[in-house]
Amino acid sequence: SNTGGYMIKQWYQRRVRGMRGNHAGCINAEYGESFLVVKPECEGRATDLFSDTGLNVTAEGAKHLGAAIGSEEYVKTFTGDRISELTDMVRNLADIASSHPHLAYSNFCSSLKFKWCYLQRTLPETSDLFKDLENAIRDPALTLSESSLLSL
Repeated sequence: SNTGGYMIKQWYQRRVRGMRGNHAGCINAEYGESFLVVKPECEGRATDLFSDTGLNVTAEGAKHLGAAIGSEEYVKTFTGDRISELTDMVRNLADIASSHPHLAYSNFCSSLKFKWCYLQRTLPETSDLFKDLENAIRDPALTLSESSLLSL
């Protein structure tokens, strides 16, 4: 409803003023960097209502803290792109593992594994998209023992 939209706008403006005033607000309101994700049927009204705030209004979705929020299509596209990046990283580690197995394993355990786990934890119902990444981890380019260790 319009009343709800105005209430959200007032709340947002108080928080932004708090960032610029004497007391601390809680919104990083960089102009053009903040997003308001709304339902498709509310996008037009929200765009009009928030036109003077610098918020980007979208019904598709936006990246938030390394994950995605928004429509199912946006989340799946975002997740697929991120998984492709992680899969490429695993393949690069497989190449490195042929000459520097400990370095590759150490990199996987201290970095890549956490990126993968974070993505799975923050984007529920996307497990089917992780098949390529899981297959890359089990790639024969890694030795059997390394592959077994990496799949843990």
